Parts: sequence; structure tokens; C-alpha cells
Amino acid sequence: MRVLILGASGFLGSHIYRYMEESGYHVESISYRPGEDDEFIGNLKKVINSFNPEVILNTGASQNNKDDPESMRELSSSNILLPSYLAWAINNYTPNCLLITFGTSWQFNNKEYLPYNAYAATKHAAEAMMKHYSQDGLRVASLLLHDTYGLNDTRKKIVNLLANSLIHRKKLNMSGGEQEIDLIHIEDVIRAIMLVIKLLKKQNSGCLMKYAVCSGKPLKIKELAEIMSNIDNQDVAKVCNFGFYPYHRRERFKLNTQLEAVPGWMPKKDLINGLKELINEHNEHKI
Repeated sequence: MRVLILGASGFLGSHIYRYMEESGYHVESISYRPGEDDEFIGNLKKVINSFNPEVILNTGASQNNKDDPESMRELSSSNILLPSYLAWAINNYTPNCLLITFGTSWQFNNKEYLPYNAYAATKHAAEAMMKHYSQDGLRVASLLLHDTYGLNDTRKKIVNLLANSLIHRKKLNMSGGEQEIDLIHIEDVIRAIMLVIKLLKKQNSGCLMKYAVCSGKPLKIKELAEIMSNIDNQDVAKVCNFGFYPYHRRERFKLNTQLEAVPGWMPKKDLINGLKELINEHNEHKI
């Protein structure tokens, strides 16, 4: 299988690239920079014509959480235009190719579509564009990611901040910690992707599949902090300063657990073991 990956230098993209390569697939990557659209489109055409990918995985995105004009240009370019360019290129140059893009749980507030911020809104807008292209034959899947974690992760996610706090014995200032989180290990995310590729291959016409990659068993951030503190034999009260920060204006406390998951998929990675590995990595490298 020939796989083209966008965003191969990021956490998600780098893990997918490594997995695909180690599994014996032919893998190529291409980068996109907002403002360099004409150059990107030209490079995309060349790669598609020479490599003829069977699957394109778009893991590139802007996670800018602002909504000023400059941020909106960045968000719109990376999160709406980029997947739209890919969809257009597939339909016009390699119509048998499959496309997989990624959304976010921040698109919903509990069961209702209500974007948390502009980032979430652009992810939802991209789905509308994918629906548009699917009517002309595109076979595409949008995977709604919750909170991913794993090794070699430099993102400032709460699970990494907690691990750093444990290792450096420095109390982490936090909000009240009543928000829900659903942690999915990167290995399980990749398993979901591989299943979705099989599902898309079975489709004879254009389609937009939308699935959530989540366990459906969220826990509160307070509970996560206690679990990680127990793993490292520390008192959570010495690790976290809960209530130091107020909740955000649009704070979300309940996750949507009713979204359709990938058929035949359930997370296999045990959370405790995954967190132990993460804490050990932080301890070894003092991340």
C-alpha cells in the first residue's frame, strides 16, 4: 500500500509514518505552509503523479486557540483549505485514492454540536467541504479524536504536564479539575485508522464516514491526576494545585459519549500501563 502523509513531523503523523514504514508500506510525506498555497498545490500534483498514493492521511492542522484575524487566516488555511486541496487533487488526479482527516471532540458540548473555539469550528467546516467532494466520488473518513497520548510527545497536553510535575517534584497550578478527559493511546489510534482504511476500500462510490476514536469511558482530570500520582507513589495534593486558575469561559465538563465509534474497534492499551510508560519516559529524559 502506498501512503502519503501530511504533517509527518507532528505527534500523530510521526507515529503513523513509523508504523506504516515498519509494516512494509511505501510511505511518502509532504508539508504544507499557510501562505504558500500555489507552491504546495504544484508539489502535491507532482507527488500524486509520481507516487500514485492509495491512501492520503492528513494529520497536519493548526491548533491555534485564538480567533483574531491573523489566527483565523492560519486556522482556515491549515484546517479547511488544506484538506479541501487534498480532496480536490484526489478527485481530479487519483480518484481511487482514499482520504482520512481528523476532527476533535471540541466540536461538541456533551451531545450537541457547539464548537469550543475557532479551531473546533474550522474542523467542522472541513467536514462540510469533505461532504461536498464526496458527492463527486471522494471516499473520505473524518476521525474525531479525543485526548491522544503516548511516547515521544512534546505537546503541552495535561497528561504531559502532570508527568513533568511528578518527575520534577514541582506542583502544577490547575483549574478545579472537574472536566472530563478520554485518553486514547496512539497505538489504538493507529489501529482505528487501519480499520477505517479497510472500511473505505469496501465503498464503491463517494462517501463521508465519521467516527469517534474514544473509549466512551471518560474520567475527570482530578481522577487522572490521582491515578498518575499513585503510579509514582506521590500525594496528589503535592502534585497539583487545584483551583489556582478559574475555569475558561466556555469550559466543557462533559464529553459526548454517544458518538459512533469505528466499527469493530475498542481501545486495547491499558491506561495504567500506558501512563506508567509515559512517566518512565519523562523520568529517563527529564522532558
